[in-house]
Amino acid sequence: MLSLLLATGAGYAQQAAKFTVSGYVRDRATGETLIGVAVINPGSGQGTATNTYGFYSLTLPTAADSVRRLVSYLGYEKVRYAAKAARSVSHTFQLQAGSSALAPWPG
Repeated sequence: MLSLLLATGAGYAQQAAKFTVSGYVRDRATGETLIGVAVINPGSGQGTATNTYGFYSLTLPTAADSVRRLVSYLGYEKVRYAAKAARSVSHTFQLQAGSSALAPWPG
């Protein structure tokens, strides 16, 4: 019985060992929030997209030594960001309009 309780407690501790990175994504020139921006943690493959308010939230395991995020949106320069994170953090990205656009159709 004691081993069952210890195993259950260990499983709970592993589930609770997570943190959240969240924030907003905005256009650098206008300050407008951007909808549908991909925010990805390349190390784990987890990702999300900004909502109608430009807000993103991504929950990751605390086992990650550092958090890497790739922020990508059509028509804007990609942003790569890395930071140490042992607890929940908030970060707002400002994307610069640029060359991340579709190539013109040949013909």
